[in-house]
Amino acid sequence: MLASGSVLGRFRPAKGCVRLSVIDVLRTEVVLDRFPVERLNWERLQEAIAKIDQNIVDVHVLENQKKVAQFTEGYLQRIAADKTGCATWNDPSPLVVVVSPDVVLPYGNKLDSLAPLPRNAFLYVHLGWGSAWQDGIGQILSSAKPQKFNCGTPREFRSALAKIAGLISGVGTAGPH
Repeated sequence: MLASGSVLGRFRPAKGCVRLSVIDVLRTEVVLDRFPVERLNWERLQEAIAKIDQNIVDVHVLENQKKVAQFTEGYLQRIAADKTGCATWNDPSPLVVVVSPDVVLPYGNKLDSLAPLPRNAFLYVHLGWGSAWQDGIGQILSSAKPQKFNCGTPREFRSALAKIAGLISGVGTAGPH
């Protein structure tokens, strides 16, 4: 995941900027919130992520298992509505590229209670091989009808990057993929 963020962080759009967010959806924690990539210390970020022990399940994690979808949807809503980062007053809403591996939403998450996400704001890069039930982030994003890139191999990821670069530069068109 960090490698994907690093590659996407190298984009330099003519209008706007690139900011990186890292969230741990299963722990309902924001690790990094909309940080400008040109100021990011990648080694320090890697160290911070390495300190997250995936083998420890604490009370906080168990308490929030039924809130994973709501936490993720709420965070994505805030990012899509944020116009304070690097856009000017007349620029459209930000383009949000979501990159996620296979994520199985814990039992009890109610997807039907989520507010619809804005359309044409999201691109979704799924770095996994899982079927629909293993694509929890795709389920959360479904109301936005994002252009989705299934990337199970490095070649598929490179192809997705080329298409994303085209969309950012205005050469490509958004829509379901």
